[in-house]
Amino acid sequence: MRRPRHPPVGPAASAGLLAAAVAAAAALSLAGPPLARARDLASVSWKEFAARSELVVAARLVSVTERMSEYAYEFTFEIDRVFRGPKGVSTVTFRREPREAVTTEVGAQVYLMLRAKGAGWELSVDERSCWRREHLTKPDFHSIEAVDVPDTLVRDIPKTMKKEVNLKTKLPGADYHEHKASVYLAEDIERFLAERFK
Repeated sequence: MRRPRHPPVGPAASAGLLAAAVAAAAALSLAGPPLARARDLASVSWKEFAARSELVVAARLVSVTERMSEYAYEFTFEIDRVFRGPKGVSTVTFRREPREAVTTEVGAQVYLMLRAKGAGWELSVDERSCWRREHLTKPDFHSIEAVDVPDTLVRDIPKTMKKEVNLKTKLPGADYHEHKASVYLAEDIERFLAERFK
């Protein structure tokens, strides 16, 4: 039986397919981080998470060194505030595997939860132990500080702390998109950590 022949794809159709593929890729990039970075992490309770966190600090990333022989990155953070742990610590250094999605942007502000490992430190659980602070833009172009809290993977963090805010997000090109979002504000997370780690 003769199979039906498909008409050849001409230049116009090829251009259309290419445009559709580019549009789909752009939509995925706006939706969130690359799918290849997704990891299947089992959730933990806040009680377990907090118990494993021996040093809890607000800190700023000052350097990242690639240790290819050990298949790891070495991070050094300058500490701004200590919520739990020795109060005299001004900097902290630890290593992580490349698969751990911890920011490598020097200058980034985060909340770190670490535990002792030998004479040094390591993430208390995994990438969930690094909560990044982010500057978000309001419609009047003033900014607010929010925190990326992994509340789906660390159970029992009060979601009632989330505040609904109006934001303006820059799209590819020169356009902006106004929308509402529920976020954890940095001031509320500071208060939460200070109360939980008295």
